[in-house]
Amino acid sequence: MTSRFNDQPIHGMDGFDFSDRRVLVRTDHNVPCTSDGQTRSDERIGSLLPRLCWLLI
Repeated sequence: MTSRFNDQPIHGMDGFDFSDRRVLVRTDHNVPCTSDGQTRSDERIGSLLPRLCWLLI
């Protein structure tokens, strides 16, 4: 599995069985915003989706 944002492999999750477990996911994306508070790019947020889907399946 790789991150869409930087194409680096995600280490540490593949060998663990998450079934029937609670998982706390904390993220800090530092998303770029315009001066009026609008998000300029949602690419960093979107890069999290494959990981969340992997945890849920």
